[in-house]
Amino acid sequence: MNAIKVEAGKVLFQEGENNQVLSILADGRVSLNVDATVVAEKGSILGIPKEGGVFYPFTYTALSNVTLYQYDYNSYDDLNAMLTANQDACGPIAAMVAKGVRDQISVLTSVISSCQILYDTTLEEYGNYKELCAEMGLEPKDLPGISQLSDYADKAECKEWNTNYYMSVSSFAPAKWKAFYERDVKAAAGFIIR
Repeated sequence: MNAIKVEAGKVLFQEGENNQVLSILADGRVSLNVDATVVAEKGSILGIPKEGGVFYPFTYTALSNVTLYQYDYNSYDDLNAMLTANQDACGPIAAMVAKGVRDQISVLTSVISSCQILYDTTLEEYGNYKELCAEMGLEPKDLPGISQLSDYADKAECKEWNTNYYMSVSSFAPAKWKAFYERDVKAAAGFIIR
């Protein structure tokens, strides 16, 4: 394990980056730059650990001075080894993963809602425009791209049971996470990987 310190305002990882370092936020706050800002706090794993390395779906920027604990990471076995060596951290890390997923679901839900509102408003206003043109005896112009506009549908949209699950477990007190996951590292690793 290496402990590194990073000053506020510095970019830690760029969107789309992959590496072989598992970073756990030991102190400070980090923003995940998405349409709405999600903030990672102490105990958060930055990026998504996968087989072969860690993937960063967002740009991670230090909001304050931060300390990261970094571990070599190439596979889920490395996550298990890190959790085994830091068994008392299993609960807090799992709790922060649940909070992070909850925050990202909230952002996704907001973006999906905004897309639907934009779609509905665009069609409504275009219909109003065509009616106004007809009342004035004018030929309405076609808006570029209006024929390709389709109802917003995203296959990445979370299923309701999944959303309810993460919203529920993210509200558990830290003591519950600690008591449950410090007994079984593999259960903690399974939750984190999921």
